[in-house]
Amino acid sequence: MPFKISDNKQRFDSKIKEIEEISHAHDLYLNTKLGKSKRQDGILVSWLKWVICLVIPRVHITQTTPLKVAQEVCKFAEQHEKFLGEKDQLALIEVIENLRTKCQKYAKGKEKELDEVIIKIKNLTTTKFVEIDDLPQELLEPILGNLGGKDYESCSKVDSRWENTILEIAKKRETRLIKNFIQFAIDHQYAIRASLFCCKNYSWEDSESCLQPVALRYLENIKNKIDFSGSATLSQLKNAIYCEKLKILIAMQSYIDMKAYRRIALKTLKEQAKNLELPWLFDDIFGSHINDLGYIFSSLEKLIEKGLFEIEIINENSDENFKREAVRNLAEKFIRTNQSVKALEIANAIFDERLKSEALADISKALAQAGRFEEALEIADAISDKFCKSDALANISAALAQAGHFERVLEIVDAISYIYCRSNALANISKALAQAGHFERALKIANAIPEDSYENDALADISAALAQAGLFERALKIVDGISSEFYKSQALVKISKTLAQAGRIGKALEIINKVPESYFYCYGARARSLADISKVAAQAGHFEKALNIANAISNEKFIKSKALADISVALAQAGHFKKALKIANSTSSKCDKTDALADISKALAQAGRVEKAVEIIKKIPKSHFKRHYESRARSLADISKVAAQAGHFEKALKIANIISDDERFIKSNALADISIALAQASYPEKALEIANTIPDEKHKSEALVNISRIAAKAGQSE
Repeated sequence: MPFKISDNKQRFDSKIKEIEEISHAHDLYLNTKLGKSKRQDGILVSWLKWVICLVIPRVHITQTTPLKVAQEVCKFAEQHEKFLGEKDQLALIEVIENLRTKCQKYAKGKEKELDEVIIKIKNLTTTKFVEIDDLPQELLEPILGNLGGKDYESCSKVDSRWENTILEIAKKRETRLIKNFIQFAIDHQYAIRASLFCCKNYSWEDSESCLQPVALRYLENIKNKIDFSGSATLSQLKNAIYCEKLKILIAMQSYIDMKAYRRIALKTLKEQAKNLELPWLFDDIFGSHINDLGYIFSSLEKLIEKGLFEIEIINENSDENFKREAVRNLAEKFIRTNQSVKALEIANAIFDERLKSEALADISKALAQAGRFEEALEIADAISDKFCKSDALANISAALAQAGHFERVLEIVDAISYIYCRSNALANISKALAQAGHFERALKIANAIPEDSYENDALADISAALAQAGLFERALKIVDGISSEFYKSQALVKISKTLAQAGRIGKALEIINKVPESYFYCYGARARSLADISKVAAQAGHFEKALNIANAISNEKFIKSKALADISVALAQAGHFKKALKIANSTSSKCDKTDALADISKALAQAGRVEKAVEIIKKIPKSHFKRHYESRARSLADISKVAAQAGHFEKALKIANIISDDERFIKSNALADISIALAQASYPEKALEIANTIPDEKHKSEALVNISRIAAKAGQSE
């Protein structure tokens, strides 16, 4: 018999399901083994198979002839009559009817025989099996009511009846469990309070395990307002439960000391809740990582992105400070998703005028940064606190200046009442003008700034912008007018670096020497500035000057070491390998030396000197690599890639194989790069051979996909 006899009802049902799936598939055909075939046998093939079966009756060759398949379906039904239910009988009859239409060409002339097969199946005795689907609703609900939250989604996929039943059960069950959880938390806290107040040794530290009364009121509010009736699907219910969980977490934030709350309150709650059945999605409710403002705001951002955020989540369950923090953290997200109205609703729910003003200022700033200037100004004008309003207008003016709306900015500045905020706004305008090349206008505004520190800051930026434009003398003249030693020194350091980039190394050094030692002592070493100049000089090809500057660095051996390492790399990139190696080996820091030698070896490989590159890497002690972020294996992988791209495939492969198997990821990456380079060079067979040796499966599959794409593009796809 071509098909296997099922020894129980479960296996029989499984086979029926398989037969139905093949029957309904457009690209599959049912065969005489009641399995699937991808092709329908033609007339000649069918005849040959029939002859073979006639000559050798013990051999069964799979056939797809409609009548033959129908007869096997009938035999299957007869052999399993004891398991055959009414649904199964109808399913098998439908399978035969599908054979008529699906294989119409080969079923022609066999209609009578196919009808006889259907009659045979109809005449079989069926058994009435009581299944769970046959149960009335009043019995089905208690059974499915025993499901846990984790089983809802999988069980709801059985059919629409189960889905609807589980949804209604889940609504009631989760409402009850969440209410129980909240009541447990409230009762627990009241019990602790009562015991503490009755205790003679009561201390303030003990009270840290209790929530504040306001938090308890928020929890009561959440409990009384839970309503899942609007959830039409299990997915919507899941989102609604997630929102309730967030509400509870937010309510818990209305506590005096967050650290104490996480450390004590969560611990005591968790200990007492061991036997409590938790609602769906609440398994981690006692985790300190989710009872954290960062987690809560991140979760709220996700809701905002998906359009699932409801204003009640925050406004009905949190105190003034939380609402203020919510606006600070979420304003930008609200604006980006065109939900600024919700941000305003949160801000306007704050009664404390100062906190409300701060929240509105944050919203106006976010709107200005998004280029929505008129909306930002409208909100700023509604701010009652004068300082917050000034700060908001200053931020809007900065955004307008960056966007080049200089005339509009000057109008706004006049409305800023606080001198520091006005000074900040004018400084931002002058900086933006300088960046745009409007130096005269920038200077005029900078000189009108009422507060000295902001004026000096603006002048320092203008001088740096002039230097970037090559107007060094003008830049230095402005620096002379800066009254603050700090801002003057900062400007001189920036100008010296720009001069060095322009190749005027001597002038750069002259300016650095003008900077007072007090600036370097307080705000950074002279050595760092000299190192920057030496690096710029080396990159410009002034190697001797760069070395002289680096060697002039004293008392800062690590900065000097980094400067020499940078010079050695620049030399290698210019092809001066011998000198580069000499300087790299003279550096005092092992990390800098390792970095430099790795970069030099890469430059050597790019110049075709692969053996020398590998020789250098091999000489570096492994311990040096271990103390640094780069690894020996990664350096070898870089060299092998360069060699492969240069067409030196054998050398590349040899280098890649030096990499230890312990560095599986890096070795796989190196071999993948070589295989792709081979494919690009029109060696697909060799590329495939190497790709199949890649130890990491992910790298292997990605390499094979890339090779097939390259081959297909070149017209060599197999």
